Amino acid sequence: MKKQTGLFLRMLEETEFEKLCAELRTLRTKAALMKRAGFRPRIHDFVRGLRFSSLLTYRIRDLLRTSGLTASWGQLIDEDGNTCSPECDIIIHGECANLRWNGNSGDKDPHVMDYHFVPCGEARAVVSCKSLLRGASDVNKERVYLSRLTRYVKTVWLFAECCRQGKSRAIRTAAKNTGFKRFWFLYDWVDDDPDFDVRRASKTDQWWDFVAAVRQLATHPAKSKSCTAAIKKSKS
Repeated sequence: MKKQTGLFLRMLEETEFEKLCAELRTLRTKAALMKRAGFRPRIHDFVRGLRFSSLLTYRIRDLLRTSGLTASWGQLIDEDGNTCSPECDIIIHGECANLRWNGNSGDKDPHVMDYHFVPCGEARAVVSCKSLLRGASDVNKERVYLSRLTRYVKTVWLFAECCRQGKSRAIRTAAKNTGFKRFWFLYDWVDDDPDFDVRRASKTDQWWDFVAAVRQLATHPAKSKSCTAAIKKSKS
């Protein structure tokens, strides 16, 4: 029998996945309970997505520690410094000097935001984050955004906090057809159903596949390319 290795380490890392799921789904479940009771709490979709992308950014940074790569929220700038990409939820990029907005205040005066303008040549991948994907049509709406973003970086992934139960296969197909290189999600969700057993719906296998993809970025050198040339070509 082949000896198994890394079991304890895997257990520790899986705990991080469980903590991430628990932190996100607790609010979603309690909001559904309040709606059943006649209240209609409303957290803006942008804020939900920003919270998810922030939590995911922290996990990515931990995975990439000592690799020379990091993860940031911001935009990509072409080599000429003349144009910038659409907003990127998460940029996985080489550690480099880059302009930051409101990110230099230090620990004694915590900053409200930390927004980076990263040279596109340093980017390895961008992760587009969604709080909830209800179906393929939600992904199809991203086609224009993706076409603009891929002028600056070729590898764009899609990661959702959750998908409507039974829709993940159609969403995955739509993501591929739209141009996303990879797609993951944390758990299934039945809209506004607090009795839904979300623990059984958690997608541990999705998380491990994502972890492997992130770590693979750190083991392969960036391919040199000119995003400026790509931008000029797209405008011609």
